[in-house]
Amino acid sequence: MKKLLLSACLLTVALGSHAQVICNVLAPTNLVGSYTLTVAFGGGWATPDLTIAANAVTDTLAFVSDGTANDSLGCNPLVNGAAINGRIAVIYRDSCNFSSKALMAQNAGAVAVIIINSHPGAPVGMAVGMDGGSVTIPVIMIGQADGAILHDEIALGNVVAYIGTVNGVYPNNISTNKAHVLMVRSSGLPQQVCTDASELTAPLGAMVFNYGTNDQDGIVLHGEITHNGSSVYSQNSVANTIVAGDSLYIALPDFSQPSYGGLYKLTYTVSSQTADDFPSDNLFTYNFLVDSLISVAAIDSASQLPINAAYYRPATSTGVFSTCIHFQDPHASRLSALGIYTAATVAAGDTTIADDNLEIYAYTWDDVFTGLSDAPTGSFTVNEVGHAIYYY
Repeated sequence: MKKLLLSACLLTVALGSHAQVICNVLAPTNLVGSYTLTVAFGGGWATPDLTIAANAVTDTLAFVSDGTANDSLGCNPLVNGAAINGRIAVIYRDSCNFSSKALMAQNAGAVAVIIINSHPGAPVGMAVGMDGGSVTIPVIMIGQADGAILHDEIALGNVVAYIGTVNGVYPNNISTNKAHVLMVRSSGLPQQVCTDASELTAPLGAMVFNYGTNDQDGIVLHGEITHNGSSVYSQNSVANTIVAGDSLYIALPDFSQPSYGGLYKLTYTVSSQTADDFPSDNLFTYNFLVDSLISVAAIDSASQLPINAAYYRPATSTGVFSTCIHFQDPHASRLSALGIYTAATVAAGDTTIADDNLEIYAYTWDDVFTGLSDAPTGSFTVNEVGHAIYYY
């Protein structure tokens, strides 16, 4: 049967991350721990592969200064090269592209770069920009909140961090992460097409990694889903053994409910019979909402709206930039689209989005679609059903 596919062109999300790579603060004592990060690697970047142990960096963090009113943005040649040389340079996001910031720090002698997101929310993927092909030191980003936690101690020269692979660093270290867990198919799902278990049943499970140097026995994956503060799903796997350096997919029973509505929180936790030397990567949590939204962006638990901090416009884009999202469901005819949430940022060198416009198109894709094994046709039957322009 034909299935309705709604597609809209808009600015979207891009995240780049190496699952094995960590930013682990070693000092001072009160800030010790692992901080969420994204990694600039591939896609034109010449940065080293941080999943290789030899490319890891451990050093003191230092803020850059380029002598301008916005010195911590590092968009001009640095004037505090003596403070940056041989250290991990810390730079705030905004104004110029990520690779230009990194190259300025590299030219001042930095051994690595940490960019702090100046926008609320998690760190985002970093486009290669104009200078990524010349950057040969590690470049990562951490979130705004983590940057605020570290800020004062960085300014005092007290923060020492390790940036690199977690694989083989600790004797006992099992892990799971966002790139290797099963989640409900979207962060935001319309309740009209998720009326009961026949329309929404989610398989759950995760890849569990033994990044330690010791074999691990008694490994258990626990899955927990809460709704309105109460547990509606709690399952443990059987105990497993994973030898050092290996991994194993562990399945849990499917999640289903007789009816759906509201915000749900899914948490995966892995444990073993041996105390973990690096427990920061033993847990993964995310929210999904069954209400009136279609969203693949993360959902804010307070506002129950998509988090709009993780988006980008490629630094090399000087004209129209477009991208698409899609929605396909056998019961899509129950729905009507009343609006769209989106966000925008400027290309490198721009200072404002005033007088720019965002165009939204909605289409139905009327070809019969059975799966990715369908032979390519070279053309598709799409029909425009909606169009709108928003002027900033």
